[in-house]
Amino acid sequence: MAEEDDVADKSHDPTQKKLDDVRKKGEVAKSNEVNVALSYFGIWVLLAVLGGVSVSSFGTTLQSGLLNAFSREPSLHFSPGLFAPLLLGAGQFVGLMAIMPAALIVLALLARRTFLFTSSKLKPKASRISILKNAKNKFGRGGLFEFAKSFVKLLVFSLCLGLFLNANFDTIVVTSAASERGAISVLFDLMTSFLSLAVLIAAVIAIIDYGWQVSEH
Repeated sequence: MAEEDDVADKSHDPTQKKLDDVRKKGEVAKSNEVNVALSYFGIWVLLAVLGGVSVSSFGTTLQSGLLNAFSREPSLHFSPGLFAPLLLGAGQFVGLMAIMPAALIVLALLARRTFLFTSSKLKPKASRISILKNAKNKFGRGGLFEFAKSFVKLLVFSLCLGLFLNANFDTIVVTSAASERGAISVLFDLMTSFLSLAVLIAAVIAIIDYGWQVSEH
């Protein structure tokens, strides 16, 4: 009897072949919160390492480009290359801020082997337009978990932002009387500090969400 129970248990064990078959179908545990946490972390790393230099460089480009924006002359004479430095500087800044998060997300997808393209996901299925199936997805365990997760995220980030602004209110007010570079430096430090807090919150949510997704699969 015990041997029969052992055989039955082994038949339900997730063998490597079963896992590979499920992975080929694209039915693997995926957590978007992990990607969100990695994107926050990537931006934080760039701001901590190169943020001051990139912001200062972009600010200098804007200052030189908008130096005569409020000229008292009755008419402005635009040259073909007037906005080229502004657009180039903005593109470089945005591109720099996007490189690290995108690279971390791609590496994480490859490491977890969830970067998959399956033809079965593209085939039309009647279950996708089924009212009962959609209702189950929205009001079932998964739907209730997603709703609770979104609500908790909104609540936690709102509370943290309010407490952070309240704790640094005097510092923010003082920056209005500081020089341009001094104000930018203080605000940049505050932004980096809050982003580090956001990384911690997103990491905790990602761990919980990934654990849920694994248990569901």
